[in-house]
Amino acid sequence: MGVFTKRDEAVTTLKEISEACKDMYESAVSLIESKPEDVSTGYQLHIKAALGCTDILLVREIVEKHKLAIKEENDEVVIYQPKSKA
Repeated sequence: MGVFTKRDEAVTTLKEISEACKDMYESAVSLIESKPEDVSTGYQLHIKAALGCTDILLVREIVEKHKLAIKEENDEVVIYQPKSKA
């Protein structure tokens, strides 16, 4: 996978995260298309939930495996494909 620019790739990553984090509610997740001014390309996964230590470690592993970026703030996690610095 690696490039997180297509909706189906974002959904596949979300399924992997939801299988790893059994306590995460579907209503806590949204899939948002990046805007031109964002630091990302394609789609972003927003998870609005207080993830436990184990869950956040699992999410970080999945993000790293797919060469994505993660931003954590308070009770929100944003997963995205960063724009290349060309």
